[in-house]
This record gives sequence, structure tokens and C-alpha cells, in this order.
Amino acid sequence: MDFPTGMHMTFNDAGILRRWPALAEQASPSRLRYAVKLGIDRTLVHLRKIIAVGIRETYHIKSAAVKNAVIMRKPVNRKGAELAGSLTYVSRLSLPLISYGAKQRKKGVSVRILKTHGTRLVTPGGDKKIMKTAKDRAAVWIAKGHVMARVEDKDHPVILYGPSLLSYFTRPGIWKMLRVEAYEFMHQRVEHETEAVLAGFGSGGKHSGKTRRAMMSGGPDA
Repeated sequence: MDFPTGMHMTFNDAGILRRWPALAEQASPSRLRYAVKLGIDRTLVHLRKIIAVGIRETYHIKSAAVKNAVIMRKPVNRKGAELAGSLTYVSRLSLPLISYGAKQRKKGVSVRILKTHGTRLVTPGGDKKIMKTAKDRAAVWIAKGHVMARVEDKDHPVILYGPSLLSYFTRPGIWKMLRVEAYEFMHQRVEHETEAVLAGFGSGGKHSGKTRRAMMSGGPDA
């Protein structure tokens, strides 16, 4: 897990046996591999929720908006290939300004970015170099689901974005916390998934014909 590229989880067959030797004695290699694949899936979902909650402690945005900006790639279970999953993020994890409760007002567009601040009008100038109208207001408006603005040095209106949410990852101890949580949650989850696989159930205890066929082969792609 390295900042700022994202969080990556990768296991090969040898690594799986080293990490879970006790489980390797209970389950076949293909079934244990499938359990690890499910464990990675669940761990990535769990970590994305933690990140979303942490970011939303500071910024006034919906959880769904953060989760959509954090891209989750689950591993594909192909025999002989590494099981690789990851969490990465779009651009610099900056969400469109519309995500911050933007509303069209008579005097411009209002947004609420920080939870510690109230709703405020977008102002001209700043690092985005927003131009002024004839009434000295910010040349901003809402159109096509975005906050648009006329800015210096641009011939056409541009979409405005909020601040980079990567500041969350610069907080003291965040990366260590995420690493520890990933390790512990993954370890426990694989144990749970292995028990479910051996019992003939899929992730979460759901049982289906598709799941039974997957268990028989050690996974849908094994």
C-alpha cells in the first residue's frame, strides 16, 4: 500500500500457503485460493468504507460520491495467475463542485465544502481564477449537472472541482491504520470464507447452484 498510487493487495499460490498454512491443511489449493479471492473482495469493500467515513468527517459530501471516486478493482481468479486487487482514485481525488450541495442562487452558486463551515457563495478570483460579472459576482452557474465557470486564460467555460481529498491520507497515522486494518481484516475474512467454502456456502453465507458449482471447482475461474 503506497501513497499516492493507491492500495494494492496481491497474492500468489506460494504466498497463500505461507500466509495461511493451517487453512491449507483443511482446504484444497483451489478452494483456499477461492476463499482468498473472496477475502480480498470483502477487504477492499471494508477499506473503501473506512476511507469514505474518514473523508466525510471533514468534507460535506455524500458517501456515494466518495466511493465512486475511489475505484475498486477486485481480483480475477485464474488458475496460476496472481490474485490482485486494488483501490485507486480518480485524478487527485477531486470531486466535481456540484458534489458539495451546489445550488443556483440569484447572486451565483452556493456550496458547502467543509463541515466546519456553512454554505457560501462561490467567489471570483482565487487559485481557479474565476472571472467577475458586470455586478462583481463570480461568473459561475449550474448547467448539465456541473458547476460551470468562466476563468482567465480559457476561451470556454470549465467545470469546477472541489479540493483534493488526498489530504485525508496525509493525516498522521492514517496509512499505518489502513495497513493494520487491511492485514487483520483480511486474515479473519479468509478464515471465514474458507469455512464457508468447506461448508458449501459462498461469501456472506448465501447458497446457490452457481455457488455450489464454484465450490466444486475451487472457484468460478479456477
